[in-house]
Amino acid sequence: MAAAIRADDPVTTAMDPRAEHILDQVLRFARLEFDARAPVGPNGDTLDAIAVGLNMLGEELADSVVSSDQLVQTERRLALVLENSPAVIYTRAAQPPHGVAYITPNVTRVLGHPPDHFIQNPEFWNQQVHGEDVARSEPPLPALGPTICTLPSTDFEGKMVPIDGSATK
Repeated sequence: MAAAIRADDPVTTAMDPRAEHILDQVLRFARLEFDARAPVGPNGDTLDAIAVGLNMLGEELADSVVSSDQLVQTERRLALVLENSPAVIYTRAAQPPHGVAYITPNVTRVLGHPPDHFIQNPEFWNQQVHGEDVARSEPPLPALGPTICTLPSTDFEGKMVPIDGSATK
């Protein structure tokens, strides 16, 4: 329900200091500064209700920002561990042709090939396995239906062909 704006309304004729605080708080929110609080007066009017609502919103947004910062720090730590690991960790797509869905960035350091080579070409992994080890490199995957299932983790230790063409283990 929209309220009519009247010319004799004190909020429209002279800026109420509470309205200035509310506008300031909205501007701070736009700058991602969620610690500001609008003063709530004893009137219990519309401006006080807006101030209470903005204060509650600010508290919730501040909690979300802290959680986002923690998430970013955790992601950075995990990325650092994965990038410096001697093991290349990857996952394969559940649907045929079961290409690489994710591979750790350290694959570039270990094999010389960037991750996107493995992700964009479903056969790239198999093409890089040394001929002696191809049969062991890709365990058969069961036919996956519409259900969610967990496949056993597999380890592969064998020779791969790095970007320079030499064999490595």
